[in-house]
Amino acid sequence: MTNYNYLISLRKDVDGGVPGPDISDAKQTTTYIRLDDQKPSYLLTGDDVVPTPTTWAEQVKAAANGGPVIVFVHGYNNSATKLVETHNKLNRELAIALGGRPFCLVSFDWPTDDKGDTYFHDRRNAEASAPHLRPDCLDPLAGLDVHLLGHSMGAYVIQLACSEPASWQINHLILAAADVKASDLATSADSLTHLLTHCTDLTCYYSADDKALAVSALIPGHGPRLGRTGFTQSTTDREPQCVNIKCTPYYEANIKPDDGSALTSHVWYLDCADFIADLTHIITEAPSFPNRSPDPSSNKNWYDLVSYPGLKPGASWADPLTGIISPQASTGHCV
Repeated sequence: MTNYNYLISLRKDVDGGVPGPDISDAKQTTTYIRLDDQKPSYLLTGDDVVPTPTTWAEQVKAAANGGPVIVFVHGYNNSATKLVETHNKLNRELAIALGGRPFCLVSFDWPTDDKGDTYFHDRRNAEASAPHLRPDCLDPLAGLDVHLLGHSMGAYVIQLACSEPASWQINHLILAAADVKASDLATSADSLTHLLTHCTDLTCYYSADDKALAVSALIPGHGPRLGRTGFTQSTTDREPQCVNIKCTPYYEANIKPDDGSALTSHVWYLDCADFIADLTHIITEAPSFPNRSPDPSSNKNWYDLVSYPGLKPGASWADPLTGIISPQASTGHCV
């Protein structure tokens, strides 16, 4: 039986349906994709294309089969092929963490480049892509249990898409290594106020060791990035929807010894079974969070990400709905 990946692409056709690094200038900017999961990338023409958003949404609904729909908004410096590779990794980890329960992962593929220094090119595309997130992606999925996962500059896309008070809402919003200005998502900031009207809660995974965000913070006008600092104490005190997950100790214990590169320190979340396990506990509203350790110096909304003993190859896994340990194979802490 063929398994499919579901994507939305805003990329421009550079030649023969090949998705490029720029936003489409076609009359219909958005292309809806159902891709055989054995294919390394998609084309903007032919069998990969679903003709209407309604048909595509019906396919997503059938794939989710009553389970959650996780919309992934990727960061900068990604080709379409790289995005499909990441999508497949996330899909595999989510399937393990959810223990066979139905779900559907959707990738919102806004156009980025993976050649050379693409940061400012990609940031302009993020700003052009954000207005498409709600009408082109979330509106067709209305009525489903939709959650948003934003990584890196994908968090900026989400922030811009939620720049006005809610006329629409998703369930849980998760940001990892968010390349957004920390002060924009602080107490009483308009951006945070508006963002919280669009979601049940907002969980921020951050690491002070994120070297890519350290560089981003030096850009004039940027300042400290949320993915390095997390929410302030006053923000989580006043906004119970905001949850901090500090990942610095986890990164230093489990990942940094092998590779302290700027890239790894920024993208490791997407390959990390412990992160994916905690994410599934959020979206299934589990009664316990075995991948978290409360931060005793702060309030109930501050935690450290920790390794769970079940996340070893061939060992056991905590059921995200019941908290009960059940036999499952895992790919390990980080792959």
